[in-house]
Amino acid sequence: MSAYEKCEMLLKNYNNYKLGLTTDDGKIAKRCVKMIDKALEALKDEPFICIITMHYIDGISMERIAEVCYISNVTAYKQKKKLIHKLKNILCSDEAIKEMLKDEKRA
Repeated sequence: MSAYEKCEMLLKNYNNYKLGLTTDDGKIAKRCVKMIDKALEALKDEPFICIITMHYIDGISMERIAEVCYISNVTAYKQKKKLIHKLKNILCSDEAIKEMLKDEKRA
């Protein structure tokens, strides 16, 4: 699985993480939510960052997002891809993975 796919998987599962729906006691899920929120905050000034939040967090279809943003479907998908590439550099870095998976006893 590529870093892009891993990043997209994290985004797709954001709401499950937020609810604590994981196999552990929710500690990793909470850290994932925190890391995703931090990454989105880091990119808050990016044009069309709303595409990521609207699609992955709010569950809005890409076609509807294109309508709301007054852009074509092609532009919406291109912007989503561009933003995920930027997010993957933040969320799938070695430091981010260590932070998400750190052992609470050692922290």
